[in-house]
Formats: sequence, structure tokens, C-alpha cells
Amino acid sequence: MKVVKCSFFFSVPSCLLALIMLSPLGCTHSDHVDPTAKILQKNQDRIYRCPMHPQVQSEFAGECLICHMKLQKVAGVSEKKIKYYRNPMDPSVHADNPTKDSMGMDYLPVYEAEMSEAKGSEISKELGRGTFALSPDQLKLSGAQVIVVSLRDLVAEIRVPGRVIGGSRVSFQAFEQDSAFIKVGMNFEGEAPSSPGHRFAGKITSVDSILDPMTRTLRIDGMLAGASIGALKSEASIIGTLGSTFSQVLAVPEEAILHAGSRDLVYVLDNQGVFSPRVVKLGIKSKTYYEVKSGLLAGDKISAGPNFLLDSESKIEFNP
Repeated sequence: MKVVKCSFFFSVPSCLLALIMLSPLGCTHSDHVDPTAKILQKNQDRIYRCPMHPQVQSEFAGECLICHMKLQKVAGVSEKKIKYYRNPMDPSVHADNPTKDSMGMDYLPVYEAEMSEAKGSEISKELGRGTFALSPDQLKLSGAQVIVVSLRDLVAEIRVPGRVIGGSRVSFQAFEQDSAFIKVGMNFEGEAPSSPGHRFAGKITSVDSILDPMTRTLRIDGMLAGASIGALKSEASIIGTLGSTFSQVLAVPEEAILHAGSRDLVYVLDNQGVFSPRVVKLGIKSKTYYEVKSGLLAGDKISAGPNFLLDSESKIEFNP
């Protein structure tokens, strides 16, 4: 009996067997795992990257070809997880499982990592600043120091202008935003331009309950104490300072705050050695610290300043 042969010297049964093995029936499919995820994980478990030039990568430790800094190992990534599937023509339409649209097009998977990166990109775009990494040597050269955010007691100093209305009586005008912190019995001290070098002290005796509609200030009266009595001229202008204590508030050094237009920023350091800008809402201020009402948590690591060089690097990373 004559045997019919296929090209490449295979018999007909062998060709049929090969076709069966290559058909979709011989493959398995996982609904929620990206087939490239394990390959990416395998490659990225041994990636070294330059902190200043992220495009310089290697599978081995060494130096950057551009700046000659030591390459830093990138932490391995876990298998990519699919968050949901989206319509290829309308990204606002989502599905929990793989499906097709009305034209037969497959929905595209959206991964958790991609959502995180997109959110970070939106924040960076809004601030006009990007994330960046610094080696310990570079951080030292920048002059910035890294601190851990914590709770502390703050004494807010409130400066109030006023005048002498008698031998021992004074009257101050407190600004509206400071009026809530001023109480009867608080101590004050200050000085008068008419008596250079002379410091006076006393205690608050009364606080008005109605703001002046024209100046948006609140009248506060006080009584001078000790040697200050009779030492100031009547109707002399004075500048007083009152101290209000706030217990265990989240606070950061004044140098850590970067005032950027209408926003206040800090630079937060993550566990991978990457700095990122973050908007914070500030509260009261002492001589050297600001209260942070939102944007940070106790235990966060931030740059304590000066942050001008870090801010410049962040802008460069945003506009390479």
C-alpha cells in the first residue's frame, strides 16, 4: 500500500495530529489573568534602574551610562489583576467579565496598576509637577532632610495692634480669623514704637462679641502689669503678642511647606525612595511649625526643606 506524504517529510496522520494540537481545543484560558503578566513579572524581578534616568535599565547591578550613579533594584511586581473590562469605543461602559459590544469587538481589560498610575498622572498634571527619585548622596547635596510627621503641642502667636487708653489700660484690635482663639485671662506682651527697647506685659480683661463691620476686627481690652503700668504714653500705638496653646496636633516644620499659588505643597517620600508632591491644608502657625488639617498622616515621611531644589526637579520630571 502506498503511503501519501506531506511536505517536510511528515505523514498525513502526523500532520492531522499537529493541527489538532495547535487548535484552540488544545489550549486553556483564564478569564481574569493577563497572559503576559507572568512574563512581565519574571523580567521585572531583576530590573535595575537609574534613579535620575529611568529610561536606563539593566538586568544586572551597575552604573548609569549617563550620570554614572549606581543603578537601584526595582521591586518585583505581582501578577497583574484585572479590575474590570471596558468598551473599546466608549470607555465609560464597563463590564465585570469578558464580553463583546454590539459590533462584536472584545472589551478591553483595565488593570489595577493602570488605574493607580492614571490617578497619579492626573494629580501630577493638575500640580504641574512629577515624581522623582533621589539617592542619599543627592538628597544630602540638596540640603533637604527627611522627617517623620508626628503630633506635637503648638503655641500660636497672635499679633494684635492697639493703643494705650490710660495709665494701665490698653485696647487691641484682633483680626477676624484670630478672634476665635482669644480668651479673657490670656497673657500678652508687646512693645511701643514711642518707647524703643521697652517691653510691656499684662492680661486680657474683656473681649467684645461684635466685629467692627468696617475693619472686620474685634476689640480686646487688657490691663498692664508690674513695671509696665504708667511707663507708656497715653494714646501711644502698641503691638501686642498673645499666645494660644493647641495640644497634640499634626504639625510639620515651616520649611517643609512650599507655597505654590493658591496651594500649599509638601514632598512625600515613599518606601521605594520616590518623592511625590502632595497638597495639604494648613491650620494654625507657631513660630516654626504649621498645623496640617488634611493631606498627611502621622508616620508619613516628608522632606523638611528647603524644598526649592526638590521642586525644581519635580517640574523637570513633569516636563522632561
